[in-house]
Amino acid sequence: VNDASIYNMPRLSKQVLVLYIQFLYYNSLIYCIISTFALRTENTPHRPHMSESEQPSDFNSLGLSSSIIKALNHIGYESPSPIQQQCIPHLLQGHDIIGQAQTGTGKTAAFALPLLDLIDVKKNVPQMLVLAPTRELAIQVAEAIQSYAHFMKGFHVLPIYGGQAYNLQLRPLQRGVHVVVGTPGRVMD
Repeated sequence: VNDASIYNMPRLSKQVLVLYIQFLYYNSLIYCIISTFALRTENTPHRPHMSESEQPSDFNSLGLSSSIIKALNHIGYESPSPIQQQCIPHLLQGHDIIGQAQTGTGKTAAFALPLLDLIDVKKNVPQMLVLAPTRELAIQVAEAIQSYAHFMKGFHVLPIYGGQAYNLQLRPLQRGVHVVVGTPGRVMD
């Protein structure tokens, strides 16, 4: 396996307003099945398509918003990994992809950064759904997404998973969140 590979997928549905991600473990690799159904709105700025041969050397050249870039600088990220270089431009364009890369290469940022750019914080409804196989990974992904959205005023992410009372998780959901990160069982509940 190369450092990273992505595969463009045909648009699956323009009716659904969520991101669907499922992590599948296979031979110590994590496959991210990513579909960004209809997060793009009329107000989303057009970003020029980046060809496969272009290799952005920094996050500024990927077309991310200033609030996301500011958060990345705050966190200490300096340059995008190969999976981030390949995924971010495609996701900003609203393409569906499947991304594959080794553990620890920045897959969470590869899908979260561009999709956070597409979230309208004025709409207090879930606009991104992330499924994680374990409670620990759901919490880790939620914390990462919160750190990437640090400079997005009014942004809320909610991790939901088994082992915690329903009412503790339903109250914030009823108040309004932008991103839900959860385990499949609790999301279905």
